[in-house]
Amino acid sequence: MIGFVVNPVSGNGKGIRTWKKIERTLRRKKIPYLMHITGKPGDASVFARELAERGDCAAVVAVGGDGTVSETAAGLLAAGARKPLGHIPAGSGNDFSRTMGIPAGKPEALASALTAAMPGSTGAPDSPPAELSAARFGSPGMPSGSTDGPSGNTSAAANAPRRIDVFALRRDAGPDRAGGTSGPSGDGPGIAVCSVGAGFDGKVAFETNRAAHKRWLNRLRLGALAYPLSMLATLVTYKPCPVRVIVDGQAFDYDAVWLVAVANVATYGGGMRICPRARPDDGLADVCVVHRIGRLTFLRYFPRVYSGRHIELPGVSLHRGRRVEIRADRPLFVHADGEYAGETPLEIRVIADALPVLAAAPGPKKPVHGP
Repeated sequence: MIGFVVNPVSGNGKGIRTWKKIERTLRRKKIPYLMHITGKPGDASVFARELAERGDCAAVVAVGGDGTVSETAAGLLAAGARKPLGHIPAGSGNDFSRTMGIPAGKPEALASALTAAMPGSTGAPDSPPAELSAARFGSPGMPSGSTDGPSGNTSAAANAPRRIDVFALRRDAGPDRAGGTSGPSGDGPGIAVCSVGAGFDGKVAFETNRAAHKRWLNRLRLGALAYPLSMLATLVTYKPCPVRVIVDGQAFDYDAVWLVAVANVATYGGGMRICPRARPDDGLADVCVVHRIGRLTFLRYFPRVYSGRHIELPGVSLHRGRRVEIRADRPLFVHADGEYAGETPLEIRVIADALPVLAAAPGPKKPVHGP
């Protein structure tokens, strides 16, 4: 049996519409399933844990966006990470599915393929088995058809779940300005599977998730534009400040910092390649610090982030490590997988090979520019 955690309001209602298509396919093919619909922040984590602790549930699939994936992953980790995570994208940004090579659209075929990809399954998916067989994130320079990985994932069987890293987040206790999903609190760590951002991008994520234009863009199937529109609005008033970034114990002090992005995958915000070399199976967090540039320069160079070429520019500093701390002169907004997650100071720790996932077949990788 396969479990589903459905966020009905993700993508301005796309979540529930997607689920209805999936359910028709499951019933037609007589595939046993359990489904929970979320009603408030935190539900996906609770439901995922309940499903994972059932002996008859082979995998848990998140139907929604990156925030739903993050919460579902948190629940699976709380249950011991014994059951793999699947994802059928139905959000605005969908950076997790983009990294895993899970195609948007055709949720019925994806549901069938996910079921067939589960360990021990003998079912035949509606679409080619390779569509959801092995992970897309190979080592740099490897042939696109290889399934070898740096974390011991060599010669994986076609239907073997792959393991990815996750971030554990911890910040100092303190009052929040808004609720989050799987974000950290003073009582314990939060979880992120894609990225964490502090400063300008944390503020943009906060504003995006409450913006009216996000709802309208989702209705027009242009949800990926919600982030850049909120960015333009935030750019007018945001004030950079000094920030200390500590990577594996080594401190880096920066003046006039716009943002600090800590990435497990290459993209965030709906396809922006903020850390183009980031991979979710290398045991490392990629860090991008944007600092000491003016507003007009920031705006002029912004389009380069979609190709990853922003890393060539002065005022962009990169780091990699297993533990990252962010401390600033004032509290900075933080997002975790696009959802508000409190304020700095913040500690991010990589948990390597933490989570099994049902991912997609290897595909062509975009070139990475820069040194």
